[in-house]
Amino acid sequence: MSRSKKIDLEKQKESFYQKQKSKQSQFDKELEEFEMKYNPFRILHLDYNATEDDVKKAYRRFSLKYHPDKPGGNAKKFMMITQAYVYLLQKIKIGRAHV
Repeated sequence: MSRSKKIDLEKQKESFYQKQKSKQSQFDKELEEFEMKYNPFRILHLDYNATEDDVKKAYRRFSLKYHPDKPGGNAKKFMMITQAYVYLLQKIKIGRAHV
């Protein structure tokens, strides 16, 4: 492989990783905005020391109740429950990684 092809390949890799990093940072920003607007613990009716299992159980309970395909479902509440679930699991996983 010629030197110019290697350089081009390295630039492509770097570009790909920058795009992935910006996507992840956008996701982190959205999660922070969600936390500022709403309290995910309140949405899922959880204590602040809830475990991952507690979060999953609460999400399952509320998602079954408010799923838009169910009679009496509510799409807006379902989306808020889903966002709270994703946010809390993300925070739990980040906390586990820093231990």
